[in-house]
Amino acid sequence: MGKCRTCGHPPSPEPYYKNVGNETTQDHASIFRDTQYAAGVVIQDEFQVPAVDSDIQVSVKNLVNVVVGSYLWHPAYGSLKIVYWDDCKKKIGLLNEGLTGNAAPGSVVPECTAFVPSSRPCCADQDNFQLFPFLAEDFEAPGVGQSRTIQVTSTFGLVEGTNIRIGTGIYYLEQINSSLEVVITNTGAGQTPGDIVEAKDSDGNFQYLLTTLIASICGTGDIATGRIVVCDGASEQLLAGEYQGQVPTLIDPVTGDVKFQLIDAEVRVCTSLTAPMSITAVQDTYTISVNDESVFSIGDILQINFLQLRWEVTDNTTPGQLDITCTQGNPLVIINVPIGSAVCIQLTDEYLQEEIDDAVSTINDLISVQLTGWVSLSATGTYTSASVFQVPGNVTQYLSIGQKFKFKLNGVNFYGNIRSFAYGGVTTAVTIVVNDQSILTNQAITDIQISNQFPPDFPASFSWVPIATGWASTPFPLGRYTITGRLFEAAIVMSGAVSNATTFDLSIPIVPVTGQGTHGYAFDMVNAGGTLLTIGAVFAAGLNAGVSPNGSSTGVWTNSGTKSASVRLSFLIS
Repeated sequence: MGKCRTCGHPPSPEPYYKNVGNETTQDHASIFRDTQYAAGVVIQDEFQVPAVDSDIQVSVKNLVNVVVGSYLWHPAYGSLKIVYWDDCKKKIGLLNEGLTGNAAPGSVVPECTAFVPSSRPCCADQDNFQLFPFLAEDFEAPGVGQSRTIQVTSTFGLVEGTNIRIGTGIYYLEQINSSLEVVITNTGAGQTPGDIVEAKDSDGNFQYLLTTLIASICGTGDIATGRIVVCDGASEQLLAGEYQGQVPTLIDPVTGDVKFQLIDAEVRVCTSLTAPMSITAVQDTYTISVNDESVFSIGDILQINFLQLRWEVTDNTTPGQLDITCTQGNPLVIINVPIGSAVCIQLTDEYLQEEIDDAVSTINDLISVQLTGWVSLSATGTYTSASVFQVPGNVTQYLSIGQKFKFKLNGVNFYGNIRSFAYGGVTTAVTIVVNDQSILTNQAITDIQISNQFPPDFPASFSWVPIATGWASTPFPLGRYTITGRLFEAAIVMSGAVSNATTFDLSIPIVPVTGQGTHGYAFDMVNAGGTLLTIGAVFAAGLNAGVSPNGSSTGVWTNSGTKSASVRLSFLIS
């Protein structure tokens, strides 16, 4: 028809991608995702950033409405002010005010670039665009009595003739040259002369805020209370809260917005009233109805509905009730506290110290695990036999076959590996790998710990005396083994004994996984008369390792004569 539709009644908006050609790239989608805005304004044609205080007319697509006086923002091109809007032709006028962050005039903006609608950047028309004075560029620390000109992000709040802190150094602020440059003097408390003070950390963030130590723009002297001033557009406003005890909290790291909120519930324990409470000037003790009385202990100091009164818990044994006594404050009139009002532990110095102590204890436990490799399992245990002890409760989810353990046996460290474990309804029975060093006795078991790492105090290996068969006399065997996870490795030496079979067996301290086949070999096998034989195969099953020596051109393992042998053995345990 050659005319636009009625300006006040546009058609239903179409998806932005319907009428956009193949030239739309993934970058446009990533703008919406990275900035986390729900929508954007797509400029249809390529254009150049206009000169400062000049505007340009551009076309947009499928835009229903826009507020003249608001801004379009893009991270690469800055903020452009919308100075007019033609609904029928879908054209807007964009003014370049030369704000900080704007691209240089003449910069080419590609077609189909998405801008984000926004309000005017906070304080963008002031010299101190960056509201906080951070060190902007590295500088070399001057010598005592010497001055240095440094670059900063802002001089907001800085006053000539005061002392300021920059990192670990303190300097005298001689002069403010501009909103981005100041002169400092080292009066003796600065960094080591010649050291480079770096403005940014390894992540590229400014790390040193210039902090005034003696004076501020508010005047001199210490104060106990004050108000927080925040930026609202281009004006300053007081930050307001709702309840006593709230603290300013960062709620949007992108915009820097903060608001007053209650501190985290994990720090401040609270419940709420389930019935109204009437407080009078002539009564000190009350019984109140609450959702959960169990979160408090007798002696806790409470605050109710953020009133300037303090209450001590005297009884919490009745479900849904608390007996309390007023310990601070005396209302001059009747105060009616409604249902749902907060009942919280008052954050006294003692309470906060307990929280700090608990947090420090937890951190110390984690540090201990990293340094020692040990994790506490139970404070006590009970002796059952030379190879079994009991742990209170069901701890099977923390245990594994071959796992390292240690505890105090009558006050002395006792080490070993777990052979098996089972929960019996009240306690967990733990069976250990018995060796020369790990044989339990009926004494006090305390401070039980486990490890899946390599604790520095854990023995490098354990010894045991294998029981040998296939010998007419005792071969004096000596074995040593280690267990790493589920891998068992052992070395056994036998010498000076007479054999009575063409094979021999050795007992082992732990059961291998079935079906593993050959698990090792015998070597240095010396027959009667000093004949050195070829190696033999070793097969482990159950608690026994069978050795089958191989024959050689110089002889075979006979069933008589004095012999010696060395055996290496490894297998997975079950």
